[in-house]
Amino acid sequence: IIMKQAFLILLFILVLFGLQATAQPYRSYNEEELVQQLESAAGSDRIEILLELVWKVRYAKPDVAFDYASEALDFSKAYGQDSLLAESLARLGSVSQIRGESLIGIGYLDEAIELFEAQENIKRTVFAYNILGTIYIELAQFDRAAEIYFENLNRNKLLEDEKGEVFSLTRLGVIQRELGEYRVSKRFFHDAIEKAREIDDWVAETIAL
Repeated sequence: IIMKQAFLILLFILVLFGLQATAQPYRSYNEEELVQQLESAAGSDRIEILLELVWKVRYAKPDVAFDYASEALDFSKAYGQDSLLAESLARLGSVSQIRGESLIGIGYLDEAIELFEAQENIKRTVFAYNILGTIYIELAQFDRAAEIYFENLNRNKLLEDEKGEVFSLTRLGVIQRELGEYRVSKRFFHDAIEKAREIDDWVAETIAL
């Protein structure tokens, strides 16, 4: 039981570390300020505020976050904003995972990934796959999760995103440990720690430890 609790805590920390929201002009605002701005916002500004609200409240108010993401999806379709459409689908996938609706989340994320890949947006493809990998870990489908994080490791190398590499390596360590491959798991954690030290990222190093 203790090992299971430790695994869930680690998984939660990894989610917070790895699933970063898109850089948006509204990130510095709190929930109340965003809701006030939403009253008069229109077009892509309204969609971006809705997406930021999703990220602000997704853990404390997942049902509210789902409603915000659904509205963002509807407006993205109406305005023909493909990039924001993909973001809306990814946020719906993330919130569905938080609400315990894994299969629904997979559906949204598959759609988001298809759009991100069509847009050749590797960074956001990695983002969506990270959420998808989290769901497959929770479903104990470790082989599929490992495949996702191996692919994301390569994508992060292509992006020269060293923090992303640490995240992928740490996830692979978690997966191999759950599969009982302790020697392989140790190797991934070792590589994650070394990479974190190279880039002087003590947060990533602490997670990998």
